[in-house]
Amino acid sequence: MNDKIDIFYAMEYINIIGNRILKVWITPKYIFAAKVKGFTSEYTGISFYDQNLAIHPLLRLEPKAYVNSKEENKYSRFFFEKMSPQQFMRLNKENFVIHKNKIKRIDYTKKKKWGMGNYPHTGRIFIKTEKNEFNKKNNREFIIIADQNIERIMSILVKNHEI
Repeated sequence: MNDKIDIFYAMEYINIIGNRILKVWITPKYIFAAKVKGFTSEYTGISFYDQNLAIHPLLRLEPKAYVNSKEENKYSRFFFEKMSPQQFMRLNKENFVIHKNKIKRIDYTKKKKWGMGNYPHTGRIFIKTEKNEFNKKNNREFIIIADQNIERIMSILVKNHEI
């Protein structure tokens, strides 16, 4: 990665039926994941359109359409290559940080997640790691929303994941 910061957007399920949208930064040492939108829903064309809940049909393939720009802007002034997990966690208690040297396994599938209906997503990435004060789960599932290159994201994640 040559100290370049790579970014992708994902959905994470919370407590079986809830979800949230994450912006994820991949640095040489860490994976920073920030909540940039709470619950979101697929626009069916039948229910009334609510821009705070559903994505407009013309924007469904654009990852940034799923983001609350006010939430995302909180992170625009930070240099992630110099940020510590402690600093990042102070920005939102729902954020998490994965230490890349604690990753045990990274897998992916292009298979759609059951229950997502026609919600546009290009697959899922699974990270098995150790729990710690900055990451409360052993297993993370990132649902890659909209039109993003899951193979590129995987190659960046897998490449030198142990520093």
